[in-house]
Amino acid sequence: MMKNNSHILANILPIFLLALSACAQIHPLTVIDAGHTPAEYGAVSCTNKMEVDYNDDLVAEISSELTRRNRNFFLTRTKCENINHADYLRKYLIDPLDDAIWQKHKDLYSRIALANEKQAGLFISIHHDSVQEHHLLRSKDGKIIDVQDDFKRKFGPGYTIYIASDPKYPDSEQNYPDSLRFARIFAEKMQSLGRKPSTYHEEKPDQNNYQSIDLPLGIYNSKSILAVLRNAKMPAVLIEAGVIVDSQDEAVISSRAFIDQFAVALAESIDAFFGQ
Repeated sequence: MMKNNSHILANILPIFLLALSACAQIHPLTVIDAGHTPAEYGAVSCTNKMEVDYNDDLVAEISSELTRRNRNFFLTRTKCENINHADYLRKYLIDPLDDAIWQKHKDLYSRIALANEKQAGLFISIHHDSVQEHHLLRSKDGKIIDVQDDFKRKFGPGYTIYIASDPKYPDSEQNYPDSLRFARIFAEKMQSLGRKPSTYHEEKPDQNNYQSIDLPLGIYNSKSILAVLRNAKMPAVLIEAGVIVDSQDEAVISSRAFIDQFAVALAESIDAFFGQ
């Protein structure tokens, strides 16, 4: 009897695993983008670490978590693999770029062009935030030590989520409700972990490019300023995971515990967004 059961199990198990794999693949593709490159490294932290390194560390764990969940995803780049910026990708952009602009900025535009080409269901770009120069505390040799005390008194560091809606980009308006829905799902996950939204962006009311949508959740409309969002043909968000020039926040977001928690929260948010 046990031999028969083992034989049946041996026959059924491969079919079950194949069906499970196929089930994962029918869900829409999520494109995860690690912001910046080693050459264009973004902000510099109070520990003299480049933003791109924080982005890569976080996306590596996100990739591991999504793989563990057998989810359908694609990375625009990794520490070991550069962005595919083949010239044919330009046709998948909304912005009509001439040759000079494409050649200069193709590392940036190729990210969303790849997502558009693959007809992704969701695009997520991972970044880490800085602050304006007058808020920085620097050493005599110019290195960032921390943010100024008045910044700490006025503002709280934390995460920020950008989405885009602009009449000049009809796709952004069409996808705005779903972009906002995902942003709210993820923001609530962050707050359940004890993370708060960065309040520093409220200081810049004269910047017409950014519009607060939901301040308690830290969600802003970037309108047409962010290339990867304005060119998206699917729901898209850009997440600033934390403020790497604030010594206290940097210590939190560089920790193994936070990286693991963030990856799980993002994976759960993707599942909730797609109804898994």
